[in-house]
Amino acid sequence: LKYARSIQEQVQRMRHTFDAINGEEKGLLKIGITSNRGRIILSPVILDFRKIHPGIELKIVEDTNENLIQKLEKGVIDIGISDFSVGDTSMNVAPLYRERVAFYIGKKLFCETYGERQEEVFRRIQEGREHKLLEACPLLLGHEQDIAGKYARKFMKKSGIQPLIRAEAKNLALLMDLCVEGLGGCFCPDIIAAHVLTVEKRKKLIEITLGEEAEYEICIGWRDGWQVIDSFVTSARRRMNLIF
Repeated sequence: LKYARSIQEQVQRMRHTFDAINGEEKGLLKIGITSNRGRIILSPVILDFRKIHPGIELKIVEDTNENLIQKLEKGVIDIGISDFSVGDTSMNVAPLYRERVAFYIGKKLFCETYGERQEEVFRRIQEGREHKLLEACPLLLGHEQDIAGKYARKFMKKSGIQPLIRAEAKNLALLMDLCVEGLGGCFCPDIIAAHVLTVEKRKKLIEITLGEEAEYEICIGWRDGWQVIDSFVTSARRRMNLIF
């Protein structure tokens, strides 16, 4: 199976070379990205890329972190944007930006949960890193195969939190809407929270930063063999450097 895939890749590279020689650049570029991030990250990168390569068709594949790494290894996708801390280190991988998960909870729910102690509890959590105190909050959790969901579970385990889960979903925008309405607290990357929360919604929430243990690199991984892939990677890294 690997041999057949290798032959197929060689044929595809030859076609790309002939197209480039003839000045008729075309082909299908398959880009994988974890859920919740495509709209935020890819839109400006794709617009930049299309100016340089208008003849290239793009296929966007959204999947879990683990599945994207597997698809990149097998050649199902050409490029993957994800957390590559676990995976095949022989792949081409470069950092794009650093993501930070924070804990968001409605001000009203926080008050109802801790009562007169709310200011003291907030200070102990935020400044004293007594994260175990968050155990009293009902939670809205991202899926365990999502990057943020995975790190939230690692964080809770390390902090000794036995969670009371009210809802679990892959869609973090949905969970943050429920968070604003007071259904529970939510672990969410700052880049996603900034994208989905309006000024009015943010006013209803308390944000608790969680320190370095809730930070990780989002990277771009890619396969060799096509100049168009290298061009997309360059566009992505340049655009992320401008944003972050």
